[in-house]
Amino acid sequence: MSPGRLKLKVLHIAAAEIKEQANFYRERSGAPLAARWRTAVNEAMRSLRSLPERGGLVILRIIHGARDLPPLLESGPTK
Repeated sequence: MSPGRLKLKVLHIAAAEIKEQANFYRERSGAPLAARWRTAVNEAMRSLRSLPERGGLVILRIIHGARDLPPLLESGPTK
């Protein structure tokens, strides 16, 4: 299978976090920032499919690096 055709698996928790973070940006900073963030996430996924040696082909979590990571990694996404 060619690198451009690799399938990337996004776990449900990661998909929920993508939606949660986009909603957070939309509420706090408006739709343009939320759209830019989702575009950046999608571009990162496309990049991982084309360069799979950079990491695994399963997206486990999507968490912004500026957030308080230890509690988020212990508890999972908020609803």
